[in-house]
Amino acid sequence: PRPGSHSIIVSLLTQEESKTLFILEAGLDNAVSSNCVETIERIVKKCGYLPLGIRMAGRLVKAYRQFQPENCLNLVLISLLKEACHHPSVSPSIRIFDRSFSFLTDGKARFAMKFCFSMFAIVFHKEDQLRPWVAHEAIELLWEALMLKEDMQYLRQSLINYRLKRVSHVTDLMIIMGLFDVSFQNSPMKTGRQKYYRLHHDLMWEYGNYFASKVGKFDREQIENGLELYDTEPSNSDRLILHHNSVEWNLMIVKHFELKLNLKQIKDPEDYSLYWLPLHLIRAGMRKESFNLLSNEKMLILRMHRSGIEAASRTTLS
Repeated sequence: PRPGSHSIIVSLLTQEESKTLFILEAGLDNAVSSNCVETIERIVKKCGYLPLGIRMAGRLVKAYRQFQPENCLNLVLISLLKEACHHPSVSPSIRIFDRSFSFLTDGKARFAMKFCFSMFAIVFHKEDQLRPWVAHEAIELLWEALMLKEDMQYLRQSLINYRLKRVSHVTDLMIIMGLFDVSFQNSPMKTGRQKYYRLHHDLMWEYGNYFASKVGKFDREQIENGLELYDTEPSNSDRLILHHNSVEWNLMIVKHFELKLNLKQIKDPEDYSLYWLPLHLIRAGMRKESFNLLSNEKMLILRMHRSGIEAASRTTLS
């Protein structure tokens, strides 16, 4: 806790409050059948009457009904009660977040969505802030670089089959699922309000971190049959996989940015250059390039104009 902060004890939701929150998040009306009410009560109990778990479960039902409208509500609710996994090494929050992707019945599409989410969590976080606001253009840069990779082509097609053809389609779906927050903010570098995204909760970064530590090379047969991440105990190899993925993904977005910049396909590169490029260079092992960028006089002036003299100087020195 920071100096001057205070602890606040918050009690759990009551059963009625939990049901009301679930119904709101699932986009349901209060006129649900008695069978559905009974199933909802079992779901919120499984969530421990915790607001985050209930929100995620409700958003999952909402997504299910949007993509599988032919299924009746009670069938969707009952399917939600099934455990996503039973491995003792996996925390309940990991199970909840992994279950959030289960409405995508195709194993390849489900894996592709998890991969995109995990990559966002790993690449766009800071040591003192796990869920900063990220401009839409920066996310587009990352996922565009991912989809251009040769081993992602068949996964990309699986997303297209779900009518997820653009980056905005993926981000909109993650908002519906309750994974992302969205905000329209003013930017000194651009006219008008720009769209920014961030993870909805710190625990979602934990899930992205967990997924990134388990996925090394693509195994197409496993993916198509539903890749199981929870069949092994945590090990030292997880840390090595996470480090490898972090370096590879940061290097990937840096190289794609440089490519688009050289091709003059980026109209306003300053936003990404100021906020993310130095950090991504460091994480990609390109420390010399990061130092040259941070010590560049033009970039320092832009940073001062954007963040103020004190903040800009602190960023450069750090």
